[in-house]
Amino acid sequence: MAVLDKVHQKGHVRTARLLATSIVAIAFLASCGRSDLDRAKEQFIQANDRICTEVARKTLPALRETFPVPNGLPDIAAARRTGPGFVAAYRDALMQRETLVAPEPDRAPLRRHWMEYAKALDDLAAVHGQIGDDTTPIQYRSWLEPVSKEFYALNRFEKNYGFKVCGSERGPNHG
Repeated sequence: MAVLDKVHQKGHVRTARLLATSIVAIAFLASCGRSDLDRAKEQFIQANDRICTEVARKTLPALRETFPVPNGLPDIAAARRTGPGFVAAYRDALMQRETLVAPEPDRAPLRRHWMEYAKALDDLAAVHGQIGDDTTPIQYRSWLEPVSKEFYALNRFEKNYGFKVCGSERGPNHG
């Protein structure tokens, strides 16, 4: 009987060892499943999001001045005063983002995205260049509408790519 107990215990020990080894092997394989490409993309996203966090911090006061009331009309004097600095801050951020090394398969679509982003900034600068003494809030808002659509498309691309901050910057009237 004592021999049977020892065999029975050895069977449990062997099963426990096999189970533990299997768990360790599965965990190891799961960690190996993340490719270098996945890690590179994650690092690329984090670096971009740091830049976007900083530019959003710098430009939020200008946005709040220009759009002081949720869904209200813009403040034209504030737009004229802060618009050029707003565009310059985003151009600088775009230049920083363009210097980051994107994962190889993503480089062509990101190059196109950066070009579209630069065009949207050019269009926004042109809107600010149109502001005159007689510009009304309604005119300014109508000039912004097509540019806003450009930025919405850019934001969709960035969210779909996986950026957490870029493309998701909070509006002027959020917290």
